[in-house]
Amino acid sequence: MPAPSEFSITTGMNTPRSVVISPSGLRLGVASVIALLPGVLAFGVSFGAVAAKMGLSLVDAAMMSGLVFAGAAQFVAISAWQMDWTWAGAITICLLVGIVNSRLILMGASLRPTFSALAPGPAYGLLALNTDASWIMMMRLEGKTEHGDVGAYVGAAAALWAGWLLATIAGWWLGALISDPRRYALDLVMIIFFACILVPLWKGPRKALPWLVALAVALITQSVTSSQIYILFGSLSGAIAGAFLDE
Repeated sequence: MPAPSEFSITTGMNTPRSVVISPSGLRLGVASVIALLPGVLAFGVSFGAVAAKMGLSLVDAAMMSGLVFAGAAQFVAISAWQMDWTWAGAITICLLVGIVNSRLILMGASLRPTFSALAPGPAYGLLALNTDASWIMMMRLEGKTEHGDVGAYVGAAAALWAGWLLATIAGWWLGALISDPRRYALDLVMIIFFACILVPLWKGPRKALPWLVALAVALITQSVTSSQIYILFGSLSGAIAGAFLDE
């Protein structure tokens, strides 16, 4: 039985398993993403400022960050934002966001050991909070958490979500004071952030080969098409290359 201070989740399975969100797990998750929060906050402020310049209201920007919760996809969506909406325009943005976020399908699959004791409903609900930063954190904590304890994931995801939402709101207000976000290099925040979170994953030149494959395929695809599908092609090719290199 879990301790009184722990929260149990019903798995809905024939064979009951103990799934716990422990206070220690929550603290571990929050502590593990503290180093990433400055980058996330800068990223969120950048998005909020750009959203304000594109004519989104504070409620619109906050709802996008709170519901979509995907920085790269939100920047892609805001770049194609329209003030006079058509069905074609709405469908196009939904497809773009889906393509950009398609990498999360593979990242979510790699988290299966973390959610193995959960029924599909709770597992997919928690995966809705999955981001690049929380995924990186879980990869680094692999084997360091108790089986069935999803507290670390919940703590990290909740901290990142709250930080992202608050940063978006702050950025929206600052957007009224910044005439040109590019003047302050805010358009580079996303690139710098993703480059930084790759550093902890460095395991030598051989393990970096899938990254190079993904980069090459993405660049080639981008050169022949103007759509964002290069992100999907790059991520899939990198995953396939990584599978062949897996010992």
